[in-house]
Amino acid sequence: MSLKRSSAFVLWVSGITHLSRRLLAQRGRFVLLFHGVVRQPYSDFPAAAQPYPTQDQLRSIFGWLRERFDFLTSRDLMESRKPGVLLTFDDGLANNHTNVVPVLAEFNAPAVFFVTTQHMIQPNDWLPATRQLLAEHWNGRPVPPEVAVDLFDGMSRGQIAELGQHPLVEIGSHSVTHPLLTQCGSDRLRLELEESRRQLQEVSGQPVDLFAYPTGDYDRRVAEAVRAAGYRAAFAMESYRIGLPAFEIPRIGIYASDRAYLSVKLSGLHRKQLLQLPTVAPGAPGRSDRPGVESAAAAGRGPALTAVPDRSGEPPPVRLLFLIGQLGFGGSERQLYLLLKHLDRGRFEPHVVVFNPSSNLAYDQVLLNYGVRIYNIPERTKSIAGRLWYLVRTMRRVQPDLVHSWTAHDNAYAGIAGWLAGIPVRWGSVRSSIFSNEGLVLPPLYRYLSLYSVSRMVVNSESLGSELLAKGYPARRILILPNCVMTSSEMEPLLAAGSAHPWNRGTPDQFRFIGLVGNLRKFKNHMFFVQAMAAILPRFPQVRALIVGQPIASEPEQPALLQAEIERLGLTDKVLLTGFRTDVQQLMRQMEVVCQASKCEGMPNALLEAMAAERPVVATRVGGTSELVEDGISGWLIEPGDLAGFSAAVMRLLEQPELARRMGLAGGRRARELFGCERSTRQFESLYHQAVSEKTRAARAREGSA
Repeated sequence: MSLKRSSAFVLWVSGITHLSRRLLAQRGRFVLLFHGVVRQPYSDFPAAAQPYPTQDQLRSIFGWLRERFDFLTSRDLMESRKPGVLLTFDDGLANNHTNVVPVLAEFNAPAVFFVTTQHMIQPNDWLPATRQLLAEHWNGRPVPPEVAVDLFDGMSRGQIAELGQHPLVEIGSHSVTHPLLTQCGSDRLRLELEESRRQLQEVSGQPVDLFAYPTGDYDRRVAEAVRAAGYRAAFAMESYRIGLPAFEIPRIGIYASDRAYLSVKLSGLHRKQLLQLPTVAPGAPGRSDRPGVESAAAAGRGPALTAVPDRSGEPPPVRLLFLIGQLGFGGSERQLYLLLKHLDRGRFEPHVVVFNPSSNLAYDQVLLNYGVRIYNIPERTKSIAGRLWYLVRTMRRVQPDLVHSWTAHDNAYAGIAGWLAGIPVRWGSVRSSIFSNEGLVLPPLYRYLSLYSVSRMVVNSESLGSELLAKGYPARRILILPNCVMTSSEMEPLLAAGSAHPWNRGTPDQFRFIGLVGNLRKFKNHMFFVQAMAAILPRFPQVRALIVGQPIASEPEQPALLQAEIERLGLTDKVLLTGFRTDVQQLMRQMEVVCQASKCEGMPNALLEAMAAERPVVATRVGGTSELVEDGISGWLIEPGDLAGFSAAVMRLLEQPELARRMGLAGGRRARELFGCERSTRQFESLYHQAVSEKTRAARAREGSA
């Protein structure tokens, strides 16, 4: 073990690095420098030919970082004082594309790739000296292609173009030929800076406004040339303190993955590596204020930023932290997605903590494209204490003005962790009936904390507010904010994608469809729907019934029970369990009637989406369904358990297509007028601002009386 590594181990074991990080580095920002990442170690190669960590070592490094720091974008670094780490990768090696990007996606970690453009045309001409060294190892034979691409081939134009479309990737320039810039004449220097930028913008489709000095070589002449070429910042190895802080940002090279090494590197003991970069204001040198240039994040390509509106005279945005169980394609998750999609980014800065991974497709990538920061609690952190500690640390780093738990299961975490972290405003949510399975299975203490550890409770229907009032919950703490639904114009891109025919027997024009949409939970009462089909389908030979929804981990037996009932009633060829579908809105438009048979509800998203799709609905009169459906106008409301009444209502709509059409149109108008997402989001924004302002005024009043 080298002297440096031995010293690092001693500092780590003694606890000095931990103390230093707490005292010196906790509020600092670090820029980390990587080069290549290989799939596997090449233990029999010369050390000089393989100075890179492996993919597994990179995962280990990122895991260590995620437990201690936030991952920053260049925007976070340049335009805020948010603490954390910015990841950068130099040289544009092909292994950045193949080996690094998948790991970034695993950790939702943004990164800047500084690319040298010479190798875009001939990727296998990159790093000739290293190739020669490795060729000597093989007695002069050519390096095998699979080894070359893993070690030192450069990225091709196609690979750079792919990176340019990745939501976590920002492209920066690293010159054309990787020269020592201080030894270049003025014309050569200008070519290296301007031509590389032009080529990368053309190939990647991103604005390229960041530069990294090859080998860290620069002086004031070079830095001023970089600024004159239109870059907004430049990254070095060491800062030479030439008076241009945005053009000599120091970076910490990371060349090992053990904890002692990382602890010393990011302890703050390297004081000139502890970055306290002044915020770059609009119009400042090095900042791009070109009209019409948008950020890559805004264009759906990634976290790069070249220009933002000048909000220097406005108050800082309210920082919101949401807690949610998962981000899969479920009803509650969809409502959070719709809120974050429409939230005013000039006034609000949203962050989301996710407790569990999703079993199917999830909204996380879409939200990242919208600029939402997402923090996934590590899967190994299962205990309540472990999750509380993770949340407290995350809240202290993010420092939100308001924390809002999006589902009842997470309310206690918002209340307790928020209190421990000193978050001034802590909200909870109840989105389904407290008498549903998920509400009744909570232990009494947890149920109490879910209700009373938060200062406000957001419910999505008046019926849920009434349930809480009946339990003695204070009325002043209840906020009723109904669910929202996308308008027809917002739905058009989804509908244009089309949908697979839902029935795998016969041709599409042979059948008419009715359906029920909802995850397979007992309180959703799919069994009641199946039993109604036994009365309806024999009278309508062309009609087929679809049950669209995925099984839930807490009720895994539901699909088998439903299938057994379908078989018992002789409906195997007439009722289909579709399972998880990504094209629910398209499927609804193939249904002549959309049903809901629940025993209890909050405000069912499926009914709201059916109304927006201008489908007539037949639903049980429970929870918030009567707040959505006008009985006899946009559909029929049936008392729970009335199987004959439910069946008769569905058959009436099947028999009278014109009545079904009129009811569908009425539901569409009601959805647009009362449940649009713009309207809902403005209500949320107003209440968030009001809550934060009240807390701020109260704090000032206490300070004034002290």
